[in-house]
This record gives sequence, C-alpha cells and structure tokens, in this order.
Amino acid sequence: MEQEKQMKLFKTCLTMQEIFNQQKGTCPGLVYRRIPIPDFCAPREQDFDMILQAMKCTLAEDSNAAFVFNCHEGKGRTTTAMVIALLILWHFNTIPEISEDEIVSVPDAKYTKGEFEVVMKIVQLLPDGHKIKKEVDMALDAVSETMTPMHYHLREIIICAYRQVSNYYTYRCTKM
Repeated sequence: MEQEKQMKLFKTCLTMQEIFNQQKGTCPGLVYRRIPIPDFCAPREQDFDMILQAMKCTLAEDSNAAFVFNCHEGKGRTTTAMVIALLILWHFNTIPEISEDEIVSVPDAKYTKGEFEVVMKIVQLLPDGHKIKKEVDMALDAVSETMTPMHYHLREIIICAYRQVSNYYTYRCTKM
C-alpha cells in the first residue's frame, strides 16, 4: 500500500539572526557575525578584511572555535567564504603538506584543475604562484568534501560560467 505524502504546514519562518538568538542560550560563547559577500562576483577586498578580522578576534579568544557559513543558496558565496576562511586558518596555523596527487578530472581536464588562461597568467606573475595555486586547490577540494551532493564544487560553477560565456561568443560569432 502506497503511503500518502503529508504536506507539512509551517507556522513560522526564522532568520539566521533569530536562529542564533535561540541557540545562544544553550551555547555559551556563541557569536553571530554577518559578512555579506556579493553574489555572482569576486569578493571585495573589504570582504576578505572582515572575514580575517572576525577570525582573528574569535581565535584570539578561543583557538578551538568553530565557524558556520551560510548563504541563500549555499553554493557560491558559502563556498567562497569557506575557502577564504580555510586559507586564513592554514596561514594562522600550518598549511598542510601539498599532495602531488592528480586532481580527479573529467572532460576539459585543464579546467577541472582550475587551469584557466587568466588563472595561469596570475600564477606566473605571483612569487611562488604555483605553490599558492596548489594551496587554493587544496582548500577548494577540502571545502567541497563538506558539501552535500546537491551543492557544487566551486570549480564546477566556474566551468559552467566559462562554458556559457564561450557558447555565447561562439554563437554570436557564427551569426555575424
């Protein structure tokens, strides 16, 4: 016999601040900091500074503090903030050994490894650029392991955007 699905009725909807306020009583020391990062673009320099400052203050009080990140969709800004925070944390403590293991790749392998032309140009310009890129790659991979299957690895989002732009320009050029 097939069970009927029951519709759940919600009587309330809470904001993150309200959820935090509810938990504050049961979790002493819980601190809420909201750092809005713009959607669909790179974080601004002040966003990096705010994350850095929040982490410095928190870790100065409790070196074992935990951090929770969220956004409306939980794929772009959340992942970006988590990668920034992880890189900051590694630089406060110790950067893990850089593994020489090959990143699992799929079609367009150079893109699944983050080897976009603009990225590689920046890597060449930076002192220790290849080492820094490997650190960022490790952080991207570490953060992606915490995501559910419904969320995307940040590289996948970049690849999708790249393909959309490429297809648009290819289509536009063939029409001219």
